[in-house]
Amino acid sequence: MRTVLWVDCARGCSFRLPPPDQFWKVAGPANMILLITGILATIGAAFLLGRDWVMRTVVAVVLGGCVAVYGWLGEPETVDQPLADRLAMLRKLDPRMMDNNQRLAMLQEIARQQPDDPQAHYFIGDIMLQSGRPEEAVQAFQSSLRRDPQYTPAMRGLADSLVRLDGGRVTPQTAQIYGEVLRADPENVQAAFMIGMGAWLDGEHDLARRVWAEAGARMPEGSAAREELAMLTAQLQAAMANVGKATPDDEDTPEPE
Repeated sequence: MRTVLWVDCARGCSFRLPPPDQFWKVAGPANMILLITGILATIGAAFLLGRDWVMRTVVAVVLGGCVAVYGWLGEPETVDQPLADRLAMLRKLDPRMMDNNQRLAMLQEIARQQPDDPQAHYFIGDIMLQSGRPEEAVQAFQSSLRRDPQYTPAMRGLADSLVRLDGGRVTPQTAQIYGEVLRADPENVQAAFMIGMGAWLDGEHDLARRVWAEAGARMPEGSAAREELAMLTAQLQAAMANVGKATPDDEDTPEPE
């Protein structure tokens, strides 16, 4: 239902009807029918529920207030309703001040208004992943990629979600997705590292080193991305070497007498 009440906050907020010559244009024929139906329903309910004129008046005021509130709020799924204004206000807020429900409401409305844009679906997937809901994140990232199969952030998000679903393992399918990310963005450190890590954890250490070396060679010499990749791979290899160190055998430990 289109809003037919105007708000005047120039001298303190107050609600008023549009001028008579603009009322029909603002409300629209269909919404006028709904408004009239609401008024008639309010009067009928007042007579049915009220035992006397006082009770009928109270019922009419309460139900009429509900109709007015509905007329002000409008239907959430309608683009030109106050919800769109609230979403515009949310966009102006610092994202750190918004909770996930507010972010999702804004992004879902954007996705509805711009059905071919992959970005809103990507950000929905990112929220789902950060909230520990990788299954829903996969669906959102796939929705983003259906709109733009070459949208790199959604590819990376999809691969990250699959790693989460597989308990940290980089499957061949996931490695292939990371490979697409790396081909589109040769300086993507995360994609290069994750491909090599998958091979390393599968025992293919030489393959992992080769992947990291080739990825690093494609990054500009002295770049932050190249240095970060070298640091990450060194840390991983050092950590795995420490894990693999043999502990003293129990038989070499003197038993207490």
